[in-house]
Amino acid sequence: MSSADGQDMDSQDMKDLAAAYALGALDPAEARSFEAFLATSPEAQREVAEFREVATLLATTTSGAGPGPSTPTTTAIPTTTTG
Repeated sequence: MSSADGQDMDSQDMKDLAAAYALGALDPAEARSFEAFLATSPEAQREVAEFREVATLLATTTSGAGPGPSTPTTTAIPTTTTG
């Protein structure tokens, strides 16, 4: 298999793309190359399934969450006057 820059990609390189593939972050050429590899690798198929499961869990557990508590960027320092 070749990467977009023409260099051969080994199976470790392809495995490294599993998370990006599961999140839909590969460009079309990378996705096609990875899909060809995926068809021959049960291990990569499991990894993609696991990454998708985690992504789904993260999306469903944070979907109702709003922004966290805000932290002021400046702290008011009280001043005293003598008089």
